[in-house]
Amino acid sequence: MVLQRALNSNGMHLIVPLLTVHVNMHVNLHTVPNASTVLKGPLSAPMFIQGDYIYNDQPMADGDTGPSPYVFAYFFYGKAENQSFWNNNDAMILGRTTGAELEQSQWMFFCGSMTNEQWCPDLADAVDIFSYPKMLGENMVTFDAASNRFIFANYGFYRGDTGAPYSWWSPVVEQRRWSQLTVFESPNLWGPYSLVYLEDNWRDVNAGYTPTFPAAWIHGETIGYNIVFQMVHSGFWDDYNFAVQQYTFKVTVV
Repeated sequence: MVLQRALNSNGMHLIVPLLTVHVNMHVNLHTVPNASTVLKGPLSAPMFIQGDYIYNDQPMADGDTGPSPYVFAYFFYGKAENQSFWNNNDAMILGRTTGAELEQSQWMFFCGSMTNEQWCPDLADAVDIFSYPKMLGENMVTFDAASNRFIFANYGFYRGDTGAPYSWWSPVVEQRRWSQLTVFESPNLWGPYSLVYLEDNWRDVNAGYTPTFPAAWIHGETIGYNIVFQMVHSGFWDDYNFAVQQYTFKVTVV
C-alpha cells in the first residue's frame, strides 16, 4: 500500500491568540536527570511518535503481539555539527525507551537495516533512518492505522534567489522567507521513507514551518478510499500563528 500524491489541498488561515493543548505522555520525571547524562547533542530534541500503533498494536521484540513495552522517538540532527536544530537538519535517527526517559543510558538506538531490525545502546552505532541534507526540520511523525503507514510532514527553508538550503538564523533576512513542504511515508518505523507530496514556495514568501498531522484529525478507514489529513502549522511570516490546511490522499495497493 502507498499514499499517492495529494489530490487536492485547501488552505485556511486561522489566527489563535492563545492555544492550550493538553497532552497525556508517559514520561518519567520523578528524578531530575544529571546534566552530563541527559539527552543532548543530536538527541536534544526527541520527537515522540504519535498514534495508537505505539501503545496498542506494536509487536513486541519476542514476536508476540500486544501492548508495546516501548516508547519511540525520532531525533533530527545536523551531521557536521552533531547537534539537533530547529530547522535545516541533515538526517534523523530512531530511538526507543521503556518510559520516555530523559537519561541517554535508558535508550536504545536503531542500528540495523531496512530488512534487519537491530537495536544498540551506543549512539555511535546508530544508523540514519532518513536523510535530506540541510532540509529537515524537527518533525512529528504520526502512525495512520487506515493506511498502516508512518507519515510526517517536513519543512525546510531555502534561499529565494538560488534555491539552496538556508537556515533561519542566516544573516540575510530577506532571503530566508521561502520554505518547502514535503510529506513522507513508510511502512516501518525504520523506513524506508518515500516522498508523497512536495510543494516548493510553500505559503508564498511567508515561510510556513512545523507542519504536523494530528492523529485524531486523520479520517479514512478503507483501503482504496481517500484519507483526509488536517495539517496544523505555524508561519505566514508572523511567528507563532496557528494555521490549518486540509490534504486528501488516496490509498492504493501495489
